[in-house]
Amino acid sequence: MNEKKNPLDLDTKVIIALAALLLVLVGAFAAAFLLPPVVDKPVMPEGDVAVYARKDGGLELFWPELPEGVACLVRVKEQGGARFVDAEGSSEEDCFVLSTQQLSAPVQVRFYAAAEGKNLLGVRRTAESENYLEITLNYLKPTSPQDLTSRIGADGSLELSWTREEGVRYEICTVERNQCKPVKSVESGSARLRFGEDGDLAMPGQNRTAAIALRWVMDGKGYTLYSPLSETVELGRDDLLSGKLALEYQQTGERLYTLRWKETKGDYYEIQAWNREENRWEGVQQVDAGGELVYETGRVGSGADCRYQVTAYQQASAGPQITAGPEEVSFRADISPLYATVWPILDQPLRSAAGENSAVLSTVPGGTALCVLEEKDGFFSVRYQNKHGYVDSRFCMINLPEYVGSLCAYSITNSYASVFKVHNYPIDQITGQVIQGFENVHQADGSCLVPLLYPTAQKLIKAAEAAEKDGYRLKIYEAFRPNEATRFLYNTTLAQLDAPLLDSSGAPLPADSAGGDSTAVPIARSIARSMPDPETEEEPEPVLPPDVVIDGEEPDTTPEQPAPAPEEPSEPAQQPSPPKQEEPEKPKEPAYLTLGKVMTGGRFNIGAFLAKSVSNHNRGVALDLTLETWDSAQELEMQSAIHDLSWYAVTDRNNDNARLLEKYMKDAGGLAGLTSEWWHFQDDQLREELDLSGYLDKGVSAAGWKKDDKGWQYRKPDGTLYRSGTIEIDGQRYKMGSDGYVVE
Repeated sequence: MNEKKNPLDLDTKVIIALAALLLVLVGAFAAAFLLPPVVDKPVMPEGDVAVYARKDGGLELFWPELPEGVACLVRVKEQGGARFVDAEGSSEEDCFVLSTQQLSAPVQVRFYAAAEGKNLLGVRRTAESENYLEITLNYLKPTSPQDLTSRIGADGSLELSWTREEGVRYEICTVERNQCKPVKSVESGSARLRFGEDGDLAMPGQNRTAAIALRWVMDGKGYTLYSPLSETVELGRDDLLSGKLALEYQQTGERLYTLRWKETKGDYYEIQAWNREENRWEGVQQVDAGGELVYETGRVGSGADCRYQVTAYQQASAGPQITAGPEEVSFRADISPLYATVWPILDQPLRSAAGENSAVLSTVPGGTALCVLEEKDGFFSVRYQNKHGYVDSRFCMINLPEYVGSLCAYSITNSYASVFKVHNYPIDQITGQVIQGFENVHQADGSCLVPLLYPTAQKLIKAAEAAEKDGYRLKIYEAFRPNEATRFLYNTTLAQLDAPLLDSSGAPLPADSAGGDSTAVPIARSIARSMPDPETEEEPEPVLPPDVVIDGEEPDTTPEQPAPAPEEPSEPAQQPSPPKQEEPEKPKEPAYLTLGKVMTGGRFNIGAFLAKSVSNHNRGVALDLTLETWDSAQELEMQSAIHDLSWYAVTDRNNDNARLLEKYMKDAGGLAGLTSEWWHFQDDQLREELDLSGYLDKGVSAAGWKKDDKGWQYRKPDGTLYRSGTIEIDGQRYKMGSDGYVVE
């Protein structure tokens, strides 16, 4: 018989099963939340919290940078309690904002690092760092810096000032697109910002502005508090452009210079160079505003005095208006032989390399015009015919204007109007004429060729620099003189020494009236000349040594025969008296005044002033020069005019100015003077060192190849160029452009 089941027992079992299932579910659910995520426990980085005060009174809290995938949990301590609870407020990726309501009392804030991940049950959980950062913020209402004022300085800088508070420092910031960027920090109540490449800030772009603001900064324990920004100062590009160009120059290579200046108000800039010869400024380039503010001088002349000025202009209906400048810079270019014209004083071997043992490619005739391409180990690299090689620089004369530049002045009068005279009396066929051998010295552009042996030219630089320090400049009247000119000057002058000097009526001047007639002229001339008045100018007796000579010629070393010594007196012997002999008649002095008498005064001959055969001028180691003032180019007064072939020019009569010239030249090393000419100095030391006995007979010219940074040109004897055509040189044809350069 079946027993009937109790329904109560069945319900109990169901309840027990459901309860067990519930316990399992609760345990599983609890495990899902209690089990930690399978991630590394994060660590909160050390560092200060940045606290930025907002104008609405709230605070923005920025914590140190966290690793990727790690967030920050912000907890605030309950007011009056001990717990830290999750902060209420707006939170961003790296910032948390506390409102003004949360700042009614001191607030303690903690910052934890947190990383999310799944635990073993696949549930996403957050792992917090065991360490944290904690700060305490007192109830503060930071205010912006007060009384901020601004002005633009004369140099275009921005000058700021404000009311300073104790215990804080200040940051000047730029504000753009709600982004604040500190650019300068100060502790005083003022600051200065410079704009530009070397300044604190870049210049604003065209039609753009720069917004500048200020805030104070205070350091607390574990945090740095920044005040709200002040009102911004907005500046446009034109506001910051000053009236100062700040023009400067920089050397960028051998005789290469670059001018730079700062931007100012205006539409363009004009660069001008000073033309010393014409005494005026000349425009060389214009630079538009907004472009690179730079001017390249190109390669300037050796030793050149360079002056440049820059002026800023604004276009206006009435014409361009100056907005800044002109500002000027000046400098002396380096002295170097690069691209200078040189002439070998003797035939020279053209070598394959800079050295005496290198192979000889050819022989360069003396007097050939060459262009220096390089100086290396005592040799010049040059082009001769169709070859490039090296010649010994010691035996080359260099063109002084191209080498020494404006350190000296030049007036080679023999190339256009010789100033050779006998005191104040002109010499027929010489005075005012072009001297034989100097026909190609005066160039078409008004300059002159002034050759001097290179080592002597280097000594001349020392003398010129010493004179410049005293405010003087050496003025050169002659350097190299061809031997044909030496012989011409001697023979032409000698032929006229006995010619009578005539007065204005054409009558010979009496011999005893030297200087008495101010209208005396040589017999073959009719130009009136004057002589000193003996009543107003005393002429001391010239004292000349017996061996006085002109430059380079050997003195007459024939010993003088001593006069017989007088016999001792004795008792007269009783001898018959010899027959009385008549004394021979002395040659009569000319009854009229001559060039020879004015030249020598009857004391010495023409050889004291003019070489008969060979002069050191012919060897390129001598020069004739005087002194002038640097600023006004006025020649200093000497005891006679330069090239005065008379005893008035002897060095025993030197005045203070002539003695000063002598000091400059002799202190330069090895430059000796002549007794008969205050203006003449020669490099005897170099002549002996080189055993230089050879010389050039003919004059020099500029004819030959000439190079610069643009290319090659070929000059004619007068310095002009072959242009716009084809020419044949040394068997090779060259096409010349309109600018005179070889067309490659």
